[in-house]
Amino acid sequence: NLLDAAVVSGVQRFVFTSTTSLMISKAIRAGLTGGTRKAAWLTEDVSPEPRNIYGVTKLSAEHLCRLYHAQSGLPVIV
Repeated sequence: NLLDAAVVSGVQRFVFTSTTSLMISKAIRAGLTGGTRKAAWLTEDVSPEPRNIYGVTKLSAEHLCRLYHAQSGLPVIV
């Protein structure tokens, strides 16, 4: 609904706040016992790994933002 309203209203840019919950891998969650012995940098090269329904819905919303950008040209940042 917000993306639809933004496009119709001519909003100049759309900011979607996602979650680091998508970027925490199994190894990071396991901590030292799982083999992660140093800090992990979360960059755009890290693939999302939803761990629950919250992460699944956030990832879906990110894809929806990208779709709106592709179809309407709405400037979006996640």
